Amino acid sequence: MNSEKHSMVLLQRVSRYALAVGAVTLGSLLRYGMDVWVGPGLPTYITFYPAVMLAALLGGFGPGLMATGLAAMAVDYSLLLPVGIGIAAFRDAVGIGLFISMGVFMSVVAELYRRTRVKAAAYDQEVALREVMQQKEFLADVLQGSSQPFAVEYLDGRIGLFNN
Repeated sequence: MNSEKHSMVLLQRVSRYALAVGAVTLGSLLRYGMDVWVGPGLPTYITFYPAVMLAALLGGFGPGLMATGLAAMAVDYSLLLPVGIGIAAFRDAVGIGLFISMGVFMSVVAELYRRTRVKAAAYDQEVALREVMQQKEFLADVLQGSSQPFAVEYLDGRIGLFNN
């Protein structure tokens, strides 16, 4: 059982990081398609910001950072001149630096949002459980205070609840 749980957690983690790779791949394909459709000259990172946000919102902080790094490498390798690894112009270095800092910022905000959602769901579940417990206590008090005898018998013959 513990092995199954560990495998499930590992699969979820791997799928979150696979989502980051897929989002950047989709952003790259979209970028190349837009270059063919509207021609060169599009803003460098226009299709990669949504990819980073998607990875960060759905995958969390780590996948958001991974998507940021992969997108920066994809831009450096294929969009910035000279094509290949390396940044020749200072403005391109500043652009990548700004993109990476915005990717980190988006990842942090998305992770805070994810954690807040989890806490809110846990709080809502706790409130609902408290309400059910209050209703059960109220019903038990009504039954105990009743002037008529009352008992609950289960199908197997056991008596579960009764008043004095």
